[in-house]
Amino acid sequence: MPDNPLRDELERKLGRELGKLNQAQLTRLLEHLGDPPRMENVPAEFWQQAGADFLAVVTPFLEKLYLDQAAEFLGSQAIGVDWALVNQAASDWASRYSFDLVSGITANTQAALQTAVSNFYQAGQTVGELQQSIATLRDSLGNLYGPVRAESIAVTEVTRATSAGEQGIVDQLLRDNPSLQAVAIWQTSNDEIVCKLICKPRNGKKRGDGWTENPPAHPRCLPGDTLVLPIGRIAAGSERWYEGNVIIIETFENQLAI
Repeated sequence: MPDNPLRDELERKLGRELGKLNQAQLTRLLEHLGDPPRMENVPAEFWQQAGADFLAVVTPFLEKLYLDQAAEFLGSQAIGVDWALVNQAASDWASRYSFDLVSGITANTQAALQTAVSNFYQAGQTVGELQQSIATLRDSLGNLYGPVRAESIAVTEVTRATSAGEQGIVDQLLRDNPSLQAVAIWQTSNDEIVCKLICKPRNGKKRGDGWTENPPAHPRCLPGDTLVLPIGRIAAGSERWYEGNVIIIETFENQLAI
């Protein structure tokens, strides 16, 4: 899959937007929780508004990235598609996926918040320990709504939208050209920073051989699959900095690395 040349910029942009949103939500959440904090103080409207705010940031971002990647991929092809259909597919995917994403994030946040508040109420605490628990709770919520989580979501979802955009355009090409064939291959740089448990075993394998779903395979997953269309031109590729041997010449006695 040809990675988006603006990936770093896009990740930073989405990370910044989510970071600002998280900080605003954290401020409101702490106000609702009270001191001492109680989960029942947080109204359902808070979570509804938090989800709506998240959707307002993520949905248009993912839809645009889907379309940009579709256009990038199609630029390497000698055939065209009906862009009205592609635009509709982008809108449908972004709306559907963003809702699922927000629902999952909200559920995880609520569960983590419940755990943090529960840990706050420990039997037999002194006044000093109680004050320390309040500080610990605020630190926990700061991590939950902090920049690291925002960055992780940004990296993962840029990968997802990039992958979805390419897959969407390939699906449209196949519908418009029934004689066309496409092969999806999971491709990594196969170096020391590729995750060894999930992505590395899939390297070079076709869809169905150890994997079925497009990237990301895990949080912070970078693009992994390459879609190849046999229509006479190079249709896809992946670029990544490589340090190591390019050519290894083996003899019966020695190896020569170049």
